Amino acid sequence: IPSYAARFSIFNFVYAYGILATRFVKSYYGFDHNACPRQDLERYGEKIVMDEKISRGALETIRRMENAHANSMEGYTFFVAGVLLDLHAGVPNEKLNGLIAVHSVSRIGFGLAYI
Repeated sequence: IPSYAARFSIFNFVYAYGILATRFVKSYYGFDHNACPRQDLERYGEKIVMDEKISRGALETIRRMENAHANSMEGYTFFVAGVLLDLHAGVPNEKLNGLIAVHSVSRIGFGLAYI
């Protein structure tokens, strides 16, 4: 059985840095500012709720999405380090593929539950 470590690593990168990213959602609602995107919710969130461009619930969903995005980005480094250590240690591909699959499914579950 071949190792799927590279494929899972790419998937987890795309999931953490792309799918959970809030840039697309904030752009859709019109408050994504490239000068300081990490402070968009604090600076403009309440204003767009007051202007009735977005509901309070939608703003809170975007906040949770941003937190899930940050958590996934922080965890990705440890995921890759673990995969590389397992590959270097010679962990059998069947076991490594299973562990990586469990991790990937749990990250997706975390994102869905958190958001």
